[in-house]
Amino acid sequence: MRFKFYILYILLFSISYSQLMNNVDKNAIKSLVIPGWGEKNLNDNERSKLFFISEASLWISFLGSNHLNDSYINNYMSFGTYHAGIDLNTISDEQLSLLIVHMSQYDNMEDYNETMDRQRRNISYSDDKYNWDWDNDNSRNTFNDLRTKSALAKKINNFTISALILNRFISFFDVIYLNGKKYKIDSSVLPISNNSLLFNCSISF
Repeated sequence: MRFKFYILYILLFSISYSQLMNNVDKNAIKSLVIPGWGEKNLNDNERSKLFFISEASLWISFLGSNHLNDSYINNYMSFGTYHAGIDLNTISDEQLSLLIVHMSQYDNMEDYNETMDRQRRNISYSDDKYNWDWDNDNSRNTFNDLRTKSALAKKINNFTISALILNRFISFFDVIYLNGKKYKIDSSVLPISNNSLLFNCSISF
């Protein structure tokens, strides 16, 4: 997850970097690196302080949610192995996320397969490595609770990544505003798949 943030940030920074350096005040560029840095150089301490505080809060949220997500994952992985008799560490990442959901909803693999057969859905498990059997309903519910908390922590983490990027752009345009420069923004959103959108943004100075 932490690598996704750096990749997104590098991609954003690669957008016409040389043109930005030629057309935009260096203080605005500094605010892309650390929100509030540009305002600080312009001696606007109040604005700078607000951006510094928001940046610090977002990083705390990012690191905290990332730690919680990892902790919940480790907990439900070990919990499932002990109480459902399945070694989840042997399951590939591609299969694991869906298996985790099925385990939280069905007492064992046999019940799941029978349900899929009745619904005439060809998505049953046949390999013994997927075989799980909960010792009781309380264990399955506890497992599901850990899975749900992990998913929530991941959503918070993803939201924080977006907020960190947005905070940089807000500070960037704030410095431009303080310098009295005018700019024009053109943007468009294009669907590239069922679950993904491509956001294009161009800035003219």
